[in-house]
Amino acid sequence: MAVVVRVVLSLLLLVVAGGCITEKDEPVVSLAVGDAVPQFSVTLDDGTQFDYDIVRRHPCVIVFFDTSCPDCRAALPVIQSVASELAVSASGIPRDGVEVADNAVYTTPPSRDDALDGVVVTSGAGYISRDARGDALGVRFICISRGETQPSVAAYWQEAGLTLPYSAQPDDAVYRLFANRIIPRVYVTRPAAPLPVISALFVERLTPEALRAALP
Repeated sequence: MAVVVRVVLSLLLLVVAGGCITEKDEPVVSLAVGDAVPQFSVTLDDGTQFDYDIVRRHPCVIVFFDTSCPDCRAALPVIQSVASELAVSASGIPRDGVEVADNAVYTTPPSRDDALDGVVVTSGAGYISRDARGDALGVRFICISRGETQPSVAAYWQEAGLTLPYSAQPDDAVYRLFANRIIPRVYVTRPAAPLPVISALFVERLTPEALRAALP
């Protein structure tokens, strides 16, 4: 019997170690596609402010994460790669050290219904894409930690070579405006009247193709 108990405990430890960080045992409550984006304002790692007016004026990718979460560690490089593809300013000057050609163009993705295929699945305020006419299409990315401090996030950003703008939140107050549990959560939003709305939501799993298809 003792051997059986040890085996069961070992299997449970493997499951916990391979999953994300421990979540509260409560029903999941989350904003969904079509819901209005709640008002919030956070300070980014460079000291600038990311406020609700940015969400009103630009498509946004809002990412909630914790760097101790394995699924978050898998999703963040995916978001970084997509943001890097769009990382050229309206003047053609590369931002955040990402080299992008001056003649970069924005290609129209498939229709939303085809691209998402019913999948209900978030960062960086400084990234701007450009369409074929040369007009700025401001897709803004922002990563917001759920209860993780600045030193911890900064250390992981340096270790992983990430340049996405982030806001280290020592509590879960901003996260709770969107959901009560489970990360990573990636919300794609778009301007709309009277309020900006969520146009796509990715939970735990994310691919570059899916994120690209969800962007306007």
